[in-house]
Formats: sequence, C-alpha cells, structure tokens
Amino acid sequence: MQKLVRLSSLALFAAFASVSSAVVLVDRGLPNQSLNNAAGANRSNVAWGDSDGWFTGDDFTLPGAAPAYSITGIRTWLVTLDDYNASPQKGFSELVSSLTLWLGPSGASNDVAATGYSFTATRVTYDGSTTYQGSGGALRSLWQIDWNTTGLVLAGGAKYNFGVSGLRTDGSTTIFNHASNAALGGVPADGADNLFKGWKPDGTFDYSWDSGAPGGGWDKSSDINVVVTGVPVPEPATIALGLGGLATAALRRRNRR
Repeated sequence: MQKLVRLSSLALFAAFASVSSAVVLVDRGLPNQSLNNAAGANRSNVAWGDSDGWFTGDDFTLPGAAPAYSITGIRTWLVTLDDYNASPQKGFSELVSSLTLWLGPSGASNDVAATGYSFTATRVTYDGSTTYQGSGGALRSLWQIDWNTTGLVLAGGAKYNFGVSGLRTDGSTTIFNHASNAALGGVPADGADNLFKGWKPDGTFDYSWDSGAPGGGWDKSSDINVVVTGVPVPEPATIALGLGGLATAALRRRNRR
C-alpha cells in the first residue's frame, strides 16, 4: 500500500513558515446555508457512511503555484447520531472513541494509508446557528475536525484522496462524513465533481459514487467537505506513489444520515 513520506527534519520548513502565513489551498468547506431536510427539494446537506469498517471520503487537488506545500491543517466534518437537543449535550469523546485520517495519491491504485495524525473536535453549526437535520428529521450534532498535519508535505498541482474512519462508542464502525451539493451550498466548492469515494477497512480503494444517480441513495449529487491550508516550500515533496493493483469497485451499502 502506498504511503506518504514525512520529512525527517522540519527545521527548514518551520523557518519558512515563520515568515509565511498559511493560506487556504482547497476550499470545499461547510455550506453557509442550512439546507437540511426541511428545505425540501433545495436541501444541500447530507452525511455519508459505510458499513463494517468501510469508510467514505473524497479527493482534493492542490494548486500548482508551488512545487510543494507544507500542509498546516486539513479540516473535515462529521455528523454524530446523538440527540442535539438533549441536555446536557454529550461531548465528542462520549460519542466517538477513535478517529483516523487516511491519505494517498489519487490515481494508480487510489489506495490510502492511515496517517496517525491527532485532531481537535469542535461542535459547530451552520450560519444562522442551526445544526444538522438527519434523514428522519431529528437534529444531530455537527462536528468540525481539525487534523494536526505537522510534517506533511504534498506536491503542488497533484490530486490526493482522503478518508475518515472511526469507531463510535456504541461499537459501530460507521462514521458519517459531512457532504453537500456543490451548486446549493452557497460557498466555494473547490474540486467538486459530484462524486465521493469509499475504501475498505485496510485503505484499499472500493468505489467512486454519485449519490444523485439512479440508485445513488439521494436525490442529488454530493462531495465530502474539506478545507486544506498550507505554505509553499522551496523544495518538492518526496512522495512514495507506489503501484498497487486496482481494486475492483464493489457496490456496498452507503448509509445516509
């Protein structure tokens, strides 16, 4: 399986970052409109998970303005299955016991590797202070996940796959990653292609999915939301692309919340 190679020394990049402010490299963030189920045909927001440890994600493409970027952060969002109106609201650790960010070059095998990065989880709402409304109408907690990607260097102009897997405190391995319809989100949707992706528990690529296609599970297409920030670095990143065998895309249960 392909892996991303971290630098053995970060001194050069730390010095460079001290004089360069991190910029948003990919902006496919949380929609600024609360278009949940109550919005009817105009609803944009959705959350996707898979079963039995299979996990969902997407891809992003870094700008080609620099040969490489030191990635200062990757931000994703999750929807948990708690009752948002319950008092007191549960903390993240009461709902999710583990969480893993996966990364890998897009192309060749499309496999991803677990990164081992730490994260910070913060309960958030959409603009207007509204939270996520599940497919059954119940209000759920929406969490912003900020991944600490210290030491990660990625090539400019290249496309990368990412996914988020985890374990809920109820023992389920289904983690629901927030997605949205690019046309209705009201924000930039860098790299949106109306597809999201899924991987087997070991990071082997499984499928690319259009949720708006017949049998897709929703009435419109969607992309997993992500924001990537970083600073350009003077030398190209060293990335082990690897050549894994192409995995056969298997149709599995994709669950919407």
